[in-house]
Amino acid sequence: NTCNGLTNAVYTLGASPNCALAGPALVMGSYNGGGGNVAANWIGGDILSIDGDSDTTPGTQAQYPIGFGMPGGGYYCTTNSTYADSCWPLNIPAGTSGYPTTIIGTGTHQPQFYASSSTYNLLLAKNNYITIQNLEITDHYACAIYNTGSPCSATLLTPQGHIGLDMAGTGITLTDVYVHGMANYGIITEAMGSSTFTRVRVIGNGLGGFIVGNDGSSSVTGTLTFNQPIVDWNGCVEVYPLTGGIDNPNNYTNCFGHADGGYGDGLAFGATTGENAGNWTIIGPGSISFNVQDGLDILHGNAGIGTDNIDKMRFEGNAGQQIKITGAVDNITNNLIIGDCGWWFGSSQWIAGDAANNGDFCRSNNTTIRFSVLQGTVSNFYNNTIITNGIALEANGDSSCDTTTHVNYYNNIIQGGYVWGDDSNFIPGGGSLQ
Repeated sequence: NTCNGLTNAVYTLGASPNCALAGPALVMGSYNGGGGNVAANWIGGDILSIDGDSDTTPGTQAQYPIGFGMPGGGYYCTTNSTYADSCWPLNIPAGTSGYPTTIIGTGTHQPQFYASSSTYNLLLAKNNYITIQNLEITDHYACAIYNTGSPCSATLLTPQGHIGLDMAGTGITLTDVYVHGMANYGIITEAMGSSTFTRVRVIGNGLGGFIVGNDGSSSVTGTLTFNQPIVDWNGCVEVYPLTGGIDNPNNYTNCFGHADGGYGDGLAFGATTGENAGNWTIIGPGSISFNVQDGLDILHGNAGIGTDNIDKMRFEGNAGQQIKITGAVDNITNNLIIGDCGWWFGSSQWIAGDAANNGDFCRSNNTTIRFSVLQGTVSNFYNNTIITNGIALEANGDSSCDTTTHVNYYNNIIQGGYVWGDDSNFIPGGGSLQ
């Protein structure tokens, strides 16, 4: 490449090398599944600026391919497509608490990384002290892995469809990051320490949204802080291109759950071997809504450990339960929680020919909020509005409860609603399990 990437200027014939590089892999390096990785040209603590304004089409968004065909990708990413599914930028190097390694989008538009082929990962941030700011991550295909209504082609499906961002570590900061339309998950992590996610939108990803500890055996140490998150419509196929904005339900089709080989949690902790979930702080205004399984699911961590704070959030229309938590201290305050899982019954968004839609809709009787009640736990519910097709609050406990167990419930409104199975029979006293 003729340019050195030290100046945001377009290359012209005869110009100095102080001009912009053509793509992020020229700095980040490239993993080549066939061998011969391309080395990175940055180190921990460096800042990589990505211009969001197109040089070739002025006034429009700059879009950078990730995968086969990306600039600087190396032989198996540009010339030999045998390993097109194994081609992505190298893991971002670790920074320090004072000097995080940073990717930042600049310009009028938010720069976009998009899957250009069957690449598995678009971005790896599996190190400590990494900052990613002002970036869109997506693909340009309306498909999802395992989805029979909108399947990915054999090329795109191999090996497991696209994942937007794969993380692990402590001191990771995401700000104004938008991950949507992936064929697999939007964001996954392994072991995590204290990290902060501000105005992160994870929307319309085929298999699931933002899954912490996706490998099933990783824990969280410290606190995960989510400021103004939007985690909606995961477990659905997102149309391409979007029409009418992210809140348009017509952008999300062929939604599918367990009965059809899908998953569909929005924001979840994926432990399967008894791991600690750490502390979670989720502060709105924000939304975790219309995900095909549970909205927020931290229930699978070890019970009675950590603090969960959920404030000023909207939970609505998740096909399973809206909130599942298991902290030693749970503070649920100032939220709007609408357990209308029956919304999905007969909806045009659901995949055609579903084998057992009532098995996916209103899972676990659509308990709107499920929480742990154990020896020493404190659960505070203040100033919430809860509208439900089923059970409003369900305690998940054991015989250890004693005088140290506290459930504090003040100034909340609960309204029962329609029978969850078909949304046609209103029951003033509460939802029916039918």
